[in-house]
Amino acid sequence: METVFAAFIVFMILLTGALTLGESMISAQEEIAASWQEMESRWDEYTRTALEFVSGETFHSGDSVRVTLQNTGTTSLADFDQWDAIVQYEDVFNRRRIEWYAFTDDAPQISDWALEALQLPSGAPEAHGVGVLNSGEQAVVVLLLPAPAAEAVPIQVTFSTPNGVITGGQFTRNASPMLDTLTELIVGVDGSVLISPQHLNATDADNSPDELVYTVTAPPTRGNLSLPVTFTQADIDAGLLVYQQVGADPDQFAFTVSDGQESIGAFVMRVLVSQPPQIMINLGASGDANMPIVITNSLLAADDPDDMAAGLRYSVIVPPVSGYLNLGSSFTQGQIDAGLLAYYGGASDQFQYTVTDGKTTVGPFTFVITVTP
Repeated sequence: METVFAAFIVFMILLTGALTLGESMISAQEEIAASWQEMESRWDEYTRTALEFVSGETFHSGDSVRVTLQNTGTTSLADFDQWDAIVQYEDVFNRRRIEWYAFTDDAPQISDWALEALQLPSGAPEAHGVGVLNSGEQAVVVLLLPAPAAEAVPIQVTFSTPNGVITGGQFTRNASPMLDTLTELIVGVDGSVLISPQHLNATDADNSPDELVYTVTAPPTRGNLSLPVTFTQADIDAGLLVYQQVGADPDQFAFTVSDGQESIGAFVMRVLVSQPPQIMINLGASGDANMPIVITNSLLAADDPDDMAAGLRYSVIVPPVSGYLNLGSSFTQGQIDAGLLAYYGGASDQFQYTVTDGKTTVGPFTFVITVTP
């Protein structure tokens, strides 16, 4: 009897073990099936996720980076705080850097990255699902570098989404525009002056003149510019920028220069008003016929407070009729001061003239010559 009872107990233990093993196998199979389904779901999501690097640029003199990414898959992307961002570059101190960036909802600090915008490729704001990078939309991302990037050296930016999709691209630091020439303008009273590249000239290593945009931040108050508040270096090169003075007071205007990514300035162009020349002496001259009559500065003299004698030019607009001037129809106050101007003729005569300092012209005036036979 005891043997039979023992056998029964053994049988029950075996049966219980078999049932337990069966349940464990069923549970394991269910877990495997669930894991497989989850893996298939993740794989399906991975295959439907595509992120494309569109562009990259630097700004703030190379210490900030702006990257544009586009969702080219069918899976909407969010959870930006779980994205990884890595930047590899060489800084201006020739140090090779590999930096990992954390997402922030605030203004980015060094080693942070932030979303500047979620938008359509046209630049318009995202159409739906605000805060989510939907299919066909772009994410504009800003990262701050711990040190400015070196010029002409590739910058590699890589992004990884939570589901394992990785994208990235390379670009180089934008070269900032440089203002090579900025000189004062000198204009006559109520006059005008062409602002040429000799007065104002900007260059950029990776932008053409038509891409360098001037913006007037403080316009002139005593005159006007011929172009609107924005114009390009190409406009200056083409001779399209003219300053027109109103009155006799000095003036100025302020401006910045941008290549579309970075701006420099503001700079100030000053405008000085040249005082017009004045005829101080116009006594006329006298002498004997057929003898040279020297016209000295005691007989004919002009003065200008902001120009030298050599810069004051006479132009004869009505020449003498009975004789001639040895220097022709154009001469300077400096030549008169040197005793080089003379009249040759046999009868009394006269001529009409104007005087200019290169900015303002005064006249006409008449100089009378009395000849004794």
